[in-house]
Amino acid sequence: MQIWRKNEGDEYSNGFAKVALTADGKYIFAGQDQNAVQNQSRSQVTKLDINNTVLWTHFYGEIGWGCLAFSIKALPDGGFVFCGGDGSFGGAYGYICRIDQDGNELWYRKYRQTEGNECFATDVNPTTDGGFIMTGLLQPDNQLDLPQDMWAIKLDSMGCLIPGCQVGIIEKGEVAAMRIYPNPADDFINVFVESQQVGDCALHLYDLQGRLNSSAILNIKF
Repeated sequence: MQIWRKNEGDEYSNGFAKVALTADGKYIFAGQDQNAVQNQSRSQVTKLDINNTVLWTHFYGEIGWGCLAFSIKALPDGGFVFCGGDGSFGGAYGYICRIDQDGNELWYRKYRQTEGNECFATDVNPTTDGGFIMTGLLQPDNQLDLPQDMWAIKLDSMGCLIPGCQVGIIEKGEVAAMRIYPNPADDFINVFVESQQVGDCALHLYDLQGRLNSSAILNIKF
């Protein structure tokens, strides 16, 4: 027996991808809101009570092609984590977003495998170490004539692929050509290259007083 039915949205295309139960016995929906500009959309999350009354609706991330939420999960602290696709600034990124129980954004980060690839995050789950595992699909550059692949990315509790990204200069997890971490470092450093446009380059290490300790030439090969 149907208890109730709820239609949400306006005259433009709107859709919800996933629903989850909340800690207080209500419902949370994640999906897409398309605005008046053709093919422009944004990610939407809506919370309803058991009588289908809208408690709140919030929009997240950018507005553009392919901006939508695919999956949402409730977390033990009463907040939520959701993921989706963000195609607002050329290419397509997978993103992860953390919100509190009232829908306030705590952080939003987006990723793609390498420059030129299109990535979409379709599911996210919390892990036992307090972080998250996000999965989806990766569509290589069409010029490479490669097949679509599955995409999985393990993130820490702040949604960071590289620890400490929440205090870095890259906002919202956007892709940098190269990342070097940790900073400061003791015994070792990691050099993470995300763009095929990066060629051979020089790496200079300085101490906390600004004195040069060592230099090296990095030969970047893909």
